[in-house]
Amino acid sequence: MRDLMEGKIPERFRPIGHLPFNFQRKEKLIWAFNNVKYYEDRTRRWYTGGSRGVSIRIAKGVYYRVGSFRGHPIETTERIHVDTGILAVTTKHLYFYGPRKSFRIRFDKIVSFTPYSDAIGIQRDAATAKPQFFVTGDGWFTYNLLINLSKLE
Repeated sequence: MRDLMEGKIPERFRPIGHLPFNFQRKEKLIWAFNNVKYYEDRTRRWYTGGSRGVSIRIAKGVYYRVGSFRGHPIETTERIHVDTGILAVTTKHLYFYGPRKSFRIRFDKIVSFTPYSDAIGIQRDAATAKPQFFVTGDGWFTYNLLINLSKLE
């Protein structure tokens, strides 16, 4: 951490085994976390309301219904577990790899970092981006690592 705060790229971290990421040229791995739980905030919407009207019998078994439905949407936001996998931090990107989801996020596309006791939350710079959360076990270390790396560029 001290090297990052002084603007130096540390080269002490050596992963055990193979990492499933395709790193870009001139990109160096700084840290990797195993068994990271990845969560997203999702918005659920449903409608509630009621209908009223009358049914008019036209013939045997045939009815004509006149009425209306009035309702309103109800939205709730819930945090769901999406996947569990590897979170890798490099000099330019944040990588996540799991059995169901894999992605890479550039540091300059992250608007905010939110530290938690055991996790880090990020907000991407996109029109439809939802908050993303990574439970690493040590939220303050992850937060300080990402903040100092994002300032290097």
